[in-house]
Amino acid sequence: MPRRGFESIVRVATAVAIVAAVAGQLQYLADAGLLRTVNFFSFFTIQSNILACLVLLGLDTDVALPLGRFARAARGAATLAMAMTGIIYAVLLAPIAADVSTQLELGEPRGPRRRADRDDRRLVDPTNRTGASE
Repeated sequence: MPRRGFESIVRVATAVAIVAAVAGQLQYLADAGLLRTVNFFSFFTIQSNILACLVLLGLDTDVALPLGRFARAARGAATLAMAMTGIIYAVLLAPIAADVSTQLELGEPRGPRRRADRDDRRLVDPTNRTGASE
């Protein structure tokens, strides 16, 4: 397979994955009764994903077409937007998501005191039947 064909397949597959992710989030919010369409499309994450999808599809079109010209002009902006989205998620949001998922799995208390409650607990030996802490 020529290199150009492989790049096209990867671009289209990535664009399809982006469309599926955005549509899935849209459907999830709609099913939960939380969808506010204008608000949904005002998030930078959604906008950057839509921009990346348009650029990925546009790079495989002819330069003479408007989408092809747009994709070549917006390629840097889409790269920067997706990089910012990834960095912000990794630095700010992923630790919060990990903390929440750990709490949900362990059934830990939620709310503003949850960290203090968890940090103040003493280790208890599960084999100790008297319940005394170590």
